[in-house]
Amino acid sequence: MIYKEKTMSKLSREISAKIHNKFEIEIIDAVTGKIKQRAQAFNIICNQLWSCLISASAIDYGRYIHYGSGNGTPAASDTSLFTFAGQKQATNVGVNADYTNFVVSRTARMQLGTTDAVGVTITEIGLASGTGSGTLTTHAMLQDMNGNPISIAKTDTDIINIYSTVYCHWNGNNTGIELRWNERLINAITGLGDASYGYNQPIRTLNIGFSRTNCSYVSESSITPTADVSNKRLTYAKRFDVGDGNIDGINSIMGTGNNWNGLVIQKGTASWSAFSLQGESVGIGDGTNKRFKTKFGFPYNATVYVNGIAVSSQNVTVEKKPSSTAGYLYIIDNESTDNNIIPRPYGITNTWSTSSTGTVTLYNSCYSDGLGIAAISVEGGNRSSWAFDGSDDLENWTALCSYDAFDAATVTVPTAGQLHKYYRIRFLNQYGRKFTFIGTQDGNNIEFNTAPANGDVITADYTTDLIPKDSDHVLDVSIILQFGEYQGQ
Repeated sequence: MIYKEKTMSKLSREISAKIHNKFEIEIIDAVTGKIKQRAQAFNIICNQLWSCLISASAIDYGRYIHYGSGNGTPAASDTSLFTFAGQKQATNVGVNADYTNFVVSRTARMQLGTTDAVGVTITEIGLASGTGSGTLTTHAMLQDMNGNPISIAKTDTDIINIYSTVYCHWNGNNTGIELRWNERLINAITGLGDASYGYNQPIRTLNIGFSRTNCSYVSESSITPTADVSNKRLTYAKRFDVGDGNIDGINSIMGTGNNWNGLVIQKGTASWSAFSLQGESVGIGDGTNKRFKTKFGFPYNATVYVNGIAVSSQNVTVEKKPSSTAGYLYIIDNESTDNNIIPRPYGITNTWSTSSTGTVTLYNSCYSDGLGIAAISVEGGNRSSWAFDGSDDLENWTALCSYDAFDAATVTVPTAGQLHKYYRIRFLNQYGRKFTFIGTQDGNNIEFNTAPANGDVITADYTTDLIPKDSDHVLDVSIILQFGEYQGQ
């Protein structure tokens, strides 16, 4: 069989992350409490930003805001303001994710009180990684709301609020990548990470996992990227050799853990090519069974053989569908009280056990293949109280089913609601429970009109969009995070 030979597959995907920074300034009269002036500033990204963001050192490029009184034209080579006057640490205000336009942002604030910078005429501003004047990472000149250069003469009756918003634009889900940013990753990539997570370290460790449509899951942790500061690039590369990650057909590749847990690279996209397999053993006839399945799901351009003789398509049907009963649910947002909840598959033999309240949102990696959830089996013994909803856009949700009892049961999802791109579970109590998601298909994708005779040898040639991964296949995965300055395109 050809697929028994050791074969090499390669998957390389690039995520484009373009960054820019905007400042908004308000000057408040401390006596009246009224805003007496507004200003803005649009930055030039300095070369030091890329070093802070991409290098292994745990440095935030936007932890401080510097202000100065100089004049000139900012340039990428700047390491300080023209005339440095002072600095203050920025405080995180909040993050925002716009999945329609593929942009995430984080806003921080720095305030100059009545006793700060008195007598300084502020003309320039910038983000910085430290308190020293030589740690500048962005540089901008103040403008009025019409874009004209202005200055702010700071007095002892002025309170100045400086808001910095850093935006990151990425290359959208039309590239075969489903990307949902969590707050930890947004903060790291926009220059104001959390000290407890190592500041910029969330982007410096990528855990990836595989899923297939018979509910297996393999996780490879702690892929440390190769940093290329001069080209503004992080490359996460991993070889899965003949003994690694063997789950047969890979349906999707996903980031896991708490940093990249919203990254999904789907099959059948520009991410990877189709694979052809020949002479695969499908089964042995028993004179009764008409239904069989390929090792790797979603077969097409298939020819089925009985004892080495091709069977006419009029006598056998090969469906392009999974070779299993289950798909894969992938957690993209955990708002429950259980911090140990991790991505899990759903299927006939897989259970979920937790004790929490709150909501967990899940992505159905087999949505495009028509594989959804038909029912949820609940183990008895403990009270289980939850509600289950479905959505295709994460905004409009439909209630599908719920349960609140002590007894074991199988809760059916209405047929019209079984297939959704996203699901969510709303846990309503903190009692332990175990339940199993049951998929909507039976796993067989080959059906004969007449059952093969007892002892007949059944084989197949076919093509699949899955990546074959078993002891006969090696897979090289490369995910590139390519940074750059956003130019408004």
